[in-house]
Amino acid sequence: MLFGAPQYCGDKKCYDKRGAITAANKRYREDHVRLRLYACEDCGHWHLTKQLRGKEYMNKERRHKKTLHTRKGMALPADL
Repeated sequence: MLFGAPQYCGDKKCYDKRGAITAANKRYREDHVRLRLYACEDCGHWHLTKQLRGKEYMNKERRHKKTLHTRKGMALPADL
């Protein structure tokens, strides 16, 4: 965590890497919310987000697709 008054980049709170990890772990323990940390190219500090990265997002979307499977392994739309 950065010492002194909290610093912000726009409306996002800035952390050093260790502080971001600590804040993400605390949020998970208290509220069961998973946060991802990322380095900001604008300010050089770390921020937290609930958003997934590109590949993680695509994998999550694939897991949640509702399809029916036939015996031959063919996927059918769920609305049939």
